[in-house]
Amino acid sequence: MDTPPANAALYDHLQSTIATRGVDPAITELLTTLEQSEDYQALFYATLMKKRVELGVSPFPTGPAAELPSEVHEEYENAIREAGRKVGGLYLAKNQIARAWGYFRMLDEPQAVIDALENFAPGPDDDVYGAVEVAWQHGLHPQRGFDLVLNHHGICSAITMLSSTDLTRKPELRDHCVARLVNALHAQLHERIIGDLQSRGIEVNAALTIPQLLAHQPEAFGEGEYHVDVSHLNSVVQMAMQLNPCAELAKAIELSQYGERLSPTLRADAHPPFEHSYSDY
Repeated sequence: MDTPPANAALYDHLQSTIATRGVDPAITELLTTLEQSEDYQALFYATLMKKRVELGVSPFPTGPAAELPSEVHEEYENAIREAGRKVGGLYLAKNQIARAWGYFRMLDEPQAVIDALENFAPGPDDDVYGAVEVAWQHGLHPQRGFDLVLNHHGICSAITMLSSTDLTRKPELRDHCVARLVNALHAQLHERIIGDLQSRGIEVNAALTIPQLLAHQPEAFGEGEYHVDVSHLNSVVQMAMQLNPCAELAKAIELSQYGERLSPTLRADAHPPFEHSYSDY
């Protein structure tokens, strides 16, 4: 395999440095170059190579660390931890949370990644998949993972995420997710009803509840008319029945009261005891 030109130039430069100044300056130059070029994975292994040279063992690992002389085990293990923290921290500084987790997971030191997830503030066009995977799938900060999906991919994706996960043994997490969905859908519906009324020339107080808003124009909700995705409405109201007493229950009741006004074709009436769906919810 041909060596890429940039790597070939670096290799030649390091060979020259070794010949004129020695191995240690060459390794220092290598570490500086890798960090400046943000090649952090290579930086991790180069850092360990530096330590192996210092310990007087082969610079390139040919087997597990346990095969090193026993007298250098502790120092080399400490070097691995230091290199992992450094490289993991560099990835966190770039908001590359998934890559950072690979190193902190190896060290069994999750707190730095948990803190990074808590403070992660991606822009509207940023990819949050890696952070969601670490937070939700790996269980590091599932509440934050759910919030990222809801905030960046919307209610539909958040419903899918929640409905495909069994949280019966995690009631606090379930309540957090359902409450966030209720708040999000309620805010969306409230805003759209106000916009609809205003488009009809009806000025209303934005502080009114959804039932109070609906009372202003009951004929505005005729056959086939709706303001939010009715499948979202049905899913969120059903999920809200699992909530313990909280402020979101009042909002869920308002969502149900809105659902009662939908035409029968949109209400998703079911079997007893929910044959009148939203009234029964």
